[in-house]
Amino acid sequence: MGETVTLTLKIPKDLYERALKFLEENKSAFSTLEDLIIFLLKETVSERESEELTPEEEKELEERLRDLGYI
Repeated sequence: MGETVTLTLKIPKDLYERALKFLEENKSAFSTLEDLIIFLLKETVSERESEELTPEEEKELEERLRDLGYI
């Protein structure tokens, strides 16, 4: 996984309790709250990164929209 950083994370109590309940219900997938948080952060960041278009993709999209008469 690489280098790690230790930090304190403040979250609402109800969210913490819901996360603990989720862990209890999904013991086979996540053994600790840390594992769950790391998984969720990786998934969220990966989704956001994959949503970004390259300059080439932006140009192609613009051309397609122009061909369709939208711009």
